[in-house]
Amino acid sequence: MKQVYRISEEGFYIEPKIIDPIDFENSVPIYEIPSDCTEITPIDGLFQAKLVNGEWVEGLSKEKIDELLNVPIPVDPLTRLEQQNGELGQMITDSELESMMQGQSVTELEIQSMIQGQQLTEMEIEQMMQGQQNTEFELRLMMVEAKMNV
Repeated sequence: MKQVYRISEEGFYIEPKIIDPIDFENSVPIYEIPSDCTEITPIDGLFQAKLVNGEWVEGLSKEKIDELLNVPIPVDPLTRLEQQNGELGQMITDSELESMMQGQSVTELEIQSMIQGQQLTEMEIEQMMQGQQNTEFELRLMMVEAKMNV
């Protein structure tokens, strides 16, 4: 028995084929290779092997190979759901982070507002104290004037 390789009329590889000897000469088998077969072993790495002048060559054009290589690999539903779940989880995390950052900004604004309110209160207290000092000076002045008029 011997393995040969079946090819189309155009020379494209079809399949391996096992043939039996048609005779034996001195215990050596004699084979008749069918006209649609060759003994030349196809080489690995070809998308569509083609026999040309006794050599295996790539039978597909570069464009067809690129097309075959760029076919999207189908994703099973479970994997797709896991991907979507991961994407949704990331979106939720991003939203929570953004919300926390906005909350921090609001808190910082509230603190700034409280500090400004405290500063305003301190200014009002200072203004009141100056008013009180003015009143005390006016009272003293009136007392001095009253003593002078007596």
